[in-house]
Amino acid sequence: MLYILTASIILFIMILVFFRKKIKNLLTGKMGAMLKNFGEGLRSVKDVKSPALFIFQSFLIWFCYLLSLYVCFWCFDETRNLGIKPALVILLLGTVGVAVSPGGIGLYQIISTGILVFYGVTNGVQTSFPWIVWGAQFISIIVIGGLCFLLLPLLNRDKDGLSQST
Repeated sequence: MLYILTASIILFIMILVFFRKKIKNLLTGKMGAMLKNFGEGLRSVKDVKSPALFIFQSFLIWFCYLLSLYVCFWCFDETRNLGIKPALVILLLGTVGVAVSPGGIGLYQIISTGILVFYGVTNGVQTSFPWIVWGAQFISIIVIGGLCFLLLPLLNRDKDGLSQST
């Protein structure tokens, strides 16, 4: 075990040295800008009116995403017995696919399919399940977002019946 660990560390250092210019370019290019913007977003939490409430509501949103994914497991016999852990793995790794590709289309399904295969789901369910989950959430966001967009002017009226300006 010690030999494997030592060899792994040496290999890792060699890779870092060999690819240092490419890693530097990656961190100063698009990926670097994305990481910088992500850090700025995290730091901006302190500027909101109620940071604790904001953080709580953010966790609540992600918890609801997790539950909606877990409930979808009940749709197929092959996924019915999967627990909350595979749902959490799909949520966390699938989020990378959504962040990297537009709306996650394609990449989310590839990542989720791989995870389901890892957990032993086969018979075509491993490919149809991610599309059903992604499609259901996409349609929900379009429908509920559209309704909210239509209701926003009605809910933001002041006493005179005029919409508020920002």
